[in-house]
Formats: sequence, structure tokens, C-alpha cells
Amino acid sequence: MAGHTAFQLSCSGLFEPVGACCGARSIPFGPVASRCGLFQPVPSHCSLFGGGVFGTGGRRTAKARCDDVQQQTPARNWHWQNQNNNRTLACARQARLVARCRSCSAARMTLTPRPVAEIASYHAHVYFDGPAQRDIAAWLRDRVAERFPVQLGRWHDKLVGPHHRPMYQIAFDVAVFPRLVPWLMLNRQGLSVLVHPNTDSPYDDHLVHALWLGERLALNPDVLPRKLKEGEELIDPVVVNTAPVMKA
Repeated sequence: MAGHTAFQLSCSGLFEPVGACCGARSIPFGPVASRCGLFQPVPSHCSLFGGGVFGTGGRRTAKARCDDVQQQTPARNWHWQNQNNNRTLACARQARLVARCRSCSAARMTLTPRPVAEIASYHAHVYFDGPAQRDIAAWLRDRVAERFPVQLGRWHDKLVGPHHRPMYQIAFDVAVFPRLVPWLMLNRQGLSVLVHPNTDSPYDDHLVHALWLGERLALNPDVLPRKLKEGEELIDPVVVNTAPVMKA
């Protein structure tokens, strides 16, 4: 077949090489780079029979097809331009959010890092829910008492302070942290444990600077002062009430 003519197979989903007007020269089936695209679907108003492939009734010249493409170009350009505009707006919106977030972070940032010496001690709150978890909490409490010099607090089966679940407290000095906390990570038996420092801001200690082992539970921030009053003790000193006999 001649490469300078548009070769047309059918009108029901088949494709044809672009004709000579679009740059095809003696390349009947090879890839053709042209402004009309590599292949063009045959127009739907053509038919294989009744003046179809080889008749003039259903045959359209390559120039006519190129004219159709040119007529569609403004609409296509509008579609692409609209997509680009949407992308530009999305990028601008994202940039504003990032700038706002950085601004908020900068406002919260302190110029001088706070020294670790501000931490007077630590608390670990061991939570339980129901008789089964209370038994696990009792087992954990006994294992801690055997291994660490800490102050074990009372059992709180009723809700107290900012806590929404029964718990008991383990108070310990800063020097005990590197041994006790990793041990709790490995041996908490699925219980939730809140570990927080004790500084001059109970609010930040519980809600900002805290470390959660296991499920993070909700706390009531309304009962936590943001700043202790001047002259008010940070926290009661740790009074060890265990007698460790085993290594961690």
C-alpha cells in the first residue's frame, strides 16, 4: 500500500497510521511523529459497508482529520491549563500551610535549650482496666519492687487527677531512669504506662514532654497547672520504699 495515503481498516475501535499530510512519507505501518498523534481512531460516522473503507461515503482524508484535531486543540489546551492552574493553587496553598506551621514552631521555640537539671524526678503511671489487667499490674509492681529503688504509690481503683483509668504511680529519681524505663518497655505485659518528668509545669510534663509505652490514653488537662506558683515545691522528693534484691 502506498505510504502517502491514509490507510483505513475499520471504524469500530481500530486504528490507522496518520496520512501524508501529517508527515508520513512511504511509511505505511511504522511510527509516525506528527502533530496529530501516532495513531488516530477511525471516526465513528464511518462504516465498513455502505460507502465504508474503500467508498467515498465513509472515507475522510487525513487533512480533514487534522482539521478536526486543530479544532479540538483550544478545548484541550483549556483543559490542560485548568489542570495546571489547579496544581498551582494547590502548591500555593501547601506553601502557605508550611509557612504558617514554621511560624508557629518558631514562636514556640525557646532560644536557649532547657537544661536536663530542671527535671527533679520522674513518674511512671501504670494503668489497668478490669480484674485481669489488675492482676498483671500487681505482677509488674512486685517485679519492679524486687529490682529497682523506687517509691511505689497507692493503688487508685477510682479515677484521680488527670487520669481516666485506674492506675498506680511509680516515682523514681533521675539516675534510675536509664534502667527502669527500658525494663518497663520490655516487661509491661501489654499495659499502658505513662512516663513523665517532674518540672515546674505539670501541664507540659504530662501532655508535652511525656513518654507513652503502649496505648496512649486520654488525660484531663483542666486539672494540670501550666506553671507552678513561685515558691511552690516542684514535687515531693522520692522516698524509696522498695528493697531491691535482683538485677534488672
